[in-house]
Amino acid sequence: MYIKEKNALVTNEVKSIMLECEADQIALVFQNLIHNAIKFNKNEQPKVVISAKNISNKCTFEIRDNGIGLDEAYAEKVFKIFQRLHERHEFEGTGIGLALCKKIIERHKGEIWYSRNEEGGTSFFLSFPSSE
Repeated sequence: MYIKEKNALVTNEVKSIMLECEADQIALVFQNLIHNAIKFNKNEQPKVVISAKNISNKCTFEIRDNGIGLDEAYAEKVFKIFQRLHERHEFEGTGIGLALCKKIIERHKGEIWYSRNEEGGTSFFLSFPSSE
């Protein structure tokens, strides 16, 4: 519903990835990252691209957006609970989402990080031990 409401374009480029996980929890991570990609976006049409690669016994997902971008200087802060980078009147939120994502990913023996894209926007990466 949020995707339609914000006129967002979400593209899934993931072909076939096997991942041993608690699907409900990983779905929550993807929902949060996609929601953030749309929320922190001032473009007329927010765009989110989801892709994945299996390299060296690791499965790495990328959630790439064309939003406002997240400076890498905040890498420690954004994954801590109740940490916000914006005032409430700028963007809604509690500061819980990314902290929860990190806990879920680490519970699955994975890692989460991000980088700012050259053209603006942010890419979040989720890396898990591969089950293939």
